[in-house]
Parts: sequence; structure tokens; C-alpha cells
Amino acid sequence: MSKQTWKPGNMLYPLPVVMVSVSDKDGKDDIITVAWAGTICTNPPMVSISVRPSRYSYDMIKKTGEFVINLTTEKLAFATDYCGVRSGRDVDKFKEMKLTKEKAEFVSAPMIKESPVCIECRVREIKELGSHHMFLADVLAVHAEEEFMDCNKKFHLNDARLLVYSHGEYLATGKTLGTFGYSVKKKSKKRRDCGFLQDVLKYKRKRDKNQMNNIILIGMPGVGKSTLGVVLAKILGYQFLDSDLLIQQQEERRLSRIIEEEGIEGFKKIENRVNASIEVQDTVIATGGSVVYCEEAMQHLKSVGKVVYLKLSYKSIKKRLGNLKGRGVVLKEGQTLLDLYEERIPLYEKYADIVVNEEGRSLEEGIQAVLEALGKDGIQGL
Repeated sequence: MSKQTWKPGNMLYPLPVVMVSVSDKDGKDDIITVAWAGTICTNPPMVSISVRPSRYSYDMIKKTGEFVINLTTEKLAFATDYCGVRSGRDVDKFKEMKLTKEKAEFVSAPMIKESPVCIECRVREIKELGSHHMFLADVLAVHAEEEFMDCNKKFHLNDARLLVYSHGEYLATGKTLGTFGYSVKKKSKKRRDCGFLQDVLKYKRKRDKNQMNNIILIGMPGVGKSTLGVVLAKILGYQFLDSDLLIQQQEERRLSRIIEEEGIEGFKKIENRVNASIEVQDTVIATGGSVVYCEEAMQHLKSVGKVVYLKLSYKSIKKRLGNLKGRGVVLKEGQTLLDLYEERIPLYEKYADIVVNEEGRSLEEGIQAVLEALGKDGIQGL
């Protein structure tokens, strides 16, 4: 293997590529993409960024003495490049890239909400070195996205799929080959299992914010759609919607009374109308057991999220259910619960994107099974 000798130049790659957010004294904000950024020391915590004096953001940093370093990810690649090739003199980069401003704690410059880590900085010294001037800065605060934190308080930054810059190209970080000191590290005691929380984090990281990320739960009455749905929504930071309660709210009547006054077919029409009109996002929707009779409603629900069928045996359903009429269960005259169960199972299977068997599972085990199934199915959401 032989090497060529080149003239002096910068070939120290790859480098972290960051978006630096700044603000002037009049409150105008801007973003500049910087690849010449680095750590100076641990104690006191200090960083540096190098910026050409001709850049629009240069004077803003110099005059205010403040900036925020925002780490970038694969999802931010386009915005990262845009903020590096367009000038804040001409465009509002926050607006053009649909980036969200988040108030910092110690500096006037805003943080970028979409970034997994935002570092507030105050300039200590400016070194005018040549083509670039280096801003040496003290780190005032670090803001880390909670969704990458596990139950042992370990921050999984690399799960954010960070972006790096190498010789004119943006690259995604690759697989983990080892951790610091792993070549000499002794085996340590196992820490408590974070499997359940890791499933939650994995699902969240897959989510595409531009898609409808609702989770629609279907299944027999008594399977636990509402119970599981409420906890699932809380874990994911989603909203929760019970479509049966929505029907009662809109009709101002209990389900049992609607069936009594409108009949089964009348109730189905109401159920179809209400469910077909649901327009939400990032919501866990617990449906009534009879929604699968409503073709229009089911097609609509499938178009706004993933339909998860919570499956349970007839024996378990029978054991869980009490007063069927009081629960608003739609039973035809002479029809038994077993008849109803056998009639609906094919419909649940027809509309389900995912089937999760809840038999013998605790609530936590059921939620974990749902999360695992959603992750395998590729839903854009945990």
C-alpha cells in the first residue's frame, strides 16, 4: 500500500456536523451549519466552533457572545445542508425548513427542538486565525432528548442516528463496534433489564412525523382495549380516545339506551358515522367490539393508523364479561355470546394489520407484545 503526498490541507474526517442557532440583539434568529466544531476540555466544559467572518451569523455570535450547538441526525440531513448553503440575509431558515424554536435556559439564541441534543454556549474568547475565526465557548447547559434515555438513566445518543460530515459528504453513523475501554474492560454485573422500555423507545424512534401514527385497537368486549389503550397512550405520550365514549358524548345517551331506542341496525349506523369521522393523530383509539360491522368506519380507521386486533379465547372473554346489555354489547335476539364470538372473529382478522394474542398475559406483558408487534410491522411511531 502506498500513499501520495499532498500540500497542507484539512483532511481530519469524519467530523460532527452541527446546526448552530443564533440570535441578534433585535431578536432575529438564524441557523448556520458548522463542521469545524469540537470539544476543548472536560473541566471546565468548553467547545469551539470556527466560522468565516463573511458569514451572516458571524456578527450575531460576535456581538451577543452566545449560540446553541444542535446535533444533527439523518432526518435533519436536508435541513443541515440547506442551513449551510443558504444565507440568513435572504431566508428565514427556521420557517423554510419547518424547524421548531425552543427557548433556551441561559442564552437568548433558540434551541432546535428536532435536535436530540442542544448545547447552550457563551463565548469566552475569539481567535482570529485566518480563513475562519474560532469561538472558544463555555458550555452553560446540555439539553438531551428523554426518549433516548433508558431505565438505568443511560443516554443512548447513537440511537438518534447522528449525522457526520466527511470530505464533502454527509454520512450516517454506522453500527457499534465497541465502547470506550472495551479492549481492556472486565465483565461487569448485569444491570436490570430495560427490555420493555427499550421496545417503547424503539417504536418511538421509527415514527415518521408526516404520517398518521394512530394505533387502533379492535377486539371483543372484555379483551382490555380501553385498559391497555390508556396505559399504552401514556407510555407513548399519545392521546387516548374511546370511540364508545365518543358515541355516548355525541348522542348524549348511554350505549345500552341507544340500542334500546334505535335498535341494533340504528346503533350500527351511528357507530359507523362516529368512527368514520374520527380525525386525530398520535392517538390510541379503543373501538367498540361491533365496529367491525361498519365497513366505512373500518376503512377510514385503517387509513389513519395501524389496526391491532387484541385476541382472546372465548373462555377468557366469557369469564371477564358480566352484564352484556349494560356494556352495550350488540346481541341479536336469540344470539349467544359464543355465537357473537364466532361471528366476529373473521371480521377482526379481516381488518387487522396486526394480531396480538393476549391470552395469559398481564397488562404489562400485553403492552410489550403490542409494542413488539408494531415495531416488527414497521409502524412509524415508537
